[in-house]
Parts: sequence; structure tokens; C-alpha cells
Amino acid sequence: MFPFFRNNKQKTENHLIHLVHKQIKAWQRASRKMAWGITREEFRRIESPPQLTEDDRLDGFIGPILSYGFGKDGYGNSNSVLSGKLAWAYARKRLKGKTWQCQYIDFDKDVSGGVKML
Repeated sequence: MFPFFRNNKQKTENHLIHLVHKQIKAWQRASRKMAWGITREEFRRIESPPQLTEDDRLDGFIGPILSYGFGKDGYGNSNSVLSGKLAWAYARKRLKGKTWQCQYIDFDKDVSGGVKML
């Protein structure tokens, strides 16, 4: 649908999201490198996602992505601030700090359990 460019090569949206098994391998690698402690059993429990419907595609969805929530928020959910901070730390490490971050998000400035929005 939309062309994307990386390294002066055009890519289609089909190349933007890895297949689930490749995403699992990437998460396993990230967990090892960052010492996150996600167990093999957690990776084994991941089921295949449902296929996208034609309506999904018309709504602009191009495929599933795997996410992982870290910590606890006290209500049985993961801590979204901690999860974002850890994922961001990995991205910065993997890209050797060459990343852009929105000026309005500060993961280290936790206010009332959430990200401080300026």
C-alpha cells in the first residue's frame, strides 16, 4: 500500500513487521542482552495470532507485533512506564544511542505512577 525507504531501498509494508517466529527470536535475544529474565517457558506459551481480516487491512493494520510488559502496577497489569523505559533502553543500546525521543516523554520523571506529560 505505502512505500517506505531505508538505506535508499524501497520497502513495502509487508517488510515492516517481522513474522511472529522472528519477533520471538528477537525478544529472546533482547532478553539475554539486557538481562531481563524472560523465561523460555514464557516464549513457548506464545500462540499464533489470528489472521488479519480484510476489514483489518482496510483499517490500516498490516500485522501483529509482540510486546512484553514489565513490572506490576498494583492492579494486575504491567507497569507501562517501566515497560516503555526498558524497551527504549534496548533500542538506544542496539542503535548505539542514535535515536530520537519525543521531548514530552521523560521515563525517569514518574508522576503519580505515569509518564509526565509536559
